[in-house]
Amino acid sequence: MGERQRHVLSPWFDVIEAELHEGTVVSTWHFQDHPGAAIAVPVTSAGTILVSSEYRISVDGVILEVPGGRVDPGETPEQAAVREMFEEIGATCERAVFLGQFLNSPGSSNELTHAYAALGAKVVSPHPGTVETTVEALVAKATEGNRADASTLTAVLLAQAAGLVGPAHQAQGGRGPLHGPEEMLATESADA
Repeated sequence: MGERQRHVLSPWFDVIEAELHEGTVVSTWHFQDHPGAAIAVPVTSAGTILVSSEYRISVDGVILEVPGGRVDPGETPEQAAVREMFEEIGATCERAVFLGQFLNSPGSSNELTHAYAALGAKVVSPHPGTVETTVEALVAKATEGNRADASTLTAVLLAQAAGLVGPAHQAQGGRGPLHGPEEMLATESADA
């Protein structure tokens, strides 16, 4: 890695110009420098998911998204996820369970997203555009060729893999796993 320069383009993000040295070849790359984000998959007691219907100017269309946004200075990713859920859909939850973290688009940004399942979610301050849906309906949007938000799909599928939504959740009578995803993975590894 070579020299780096920061370009402040807006109050919301900077662009980093970086040199990459590969043998005798030097190339210049640009990427968005992002402080990190947190998202919440609001899971109701019925096992459905609450999402917001958001107009996104970059694609000139409405996208269904789980609530999320940047982690503000001084707050944890979990606090940010729960705050964003209340701000965007007016919901609270009984508890938040860490699902994992992922890079959204590492070819153009260093944004790291922390995903949480917000269990026992309920709307206490209704917001226009809040939609109650299922894992299957969200996945179908993508498989049918409709625009789907990658962060939403990733977080929802992580929640499904943890047994917090979808068929595994329903098979457990809507109770979810007895332990968080970390404990489930440790148990599965010990059983192997």
